[in-house]
Amino acid sequence: RRSSDLLMDGRATHPELIHFAGLVADAQKAEIAQMQDLLDLAAARGMPAPAHHMHGDPPMAGMLSAAEMKALADAEGPAFERLWLQGMMFHHEGGLAMARAQELRQALDGRQPYQLAGMIDDILVGQRAEIGIMQGWLTAWGLAEPGDRRPPAVEAQSPPEGAAVRAGEAL
Repeated sequence: RRSSDLLMDGRATHPELIHFAGLVADAQKAEIAQMQDLLDLAAARGMPAPAHHMHGDPPMAGMLSAAEMKALADAEGPAFERLWLQGMMFHHEGGLAMARAQELRQALDGRQPYQLAGMIDDILVGQRAEIGIMQGWLTAWGLAEPGDRRPPAVEAQSPPEGAAVRAGEAL
């Protein structure tokens, strides 16, 4: 059983949401495995992994706080579905912001780490599509409320004023 199935059990009422949550969980497991493989490959080439700290509340951008996770775990039916959809859209927005930030880093330094560009493209396309599906369900199921769409968890920095970004050229 997937962890998303356990969270959905007895709380969600729409079968398509339960199925979707399983697909999202599977996709995220695959992304994590792919990222770990890329880090392992970089380490084998003598490149250190970037520092990554999972502390604080929430532990990183795009993740829900402990209070938000508790509210989700305590909710049932439409309230649960609304909180889950809002939380997952926020999580996806964080993933999109991080992917855009990585694209910018690659453009500025002229490097495209092995297989990372394709993964970024997959994240940008897939998570945008999934956000659209989730927004549609919030509306179709009468769960949408003003202000549902939270701002992205992280925003990519723009290039410095007057910077010219050219493929293969570091600034």
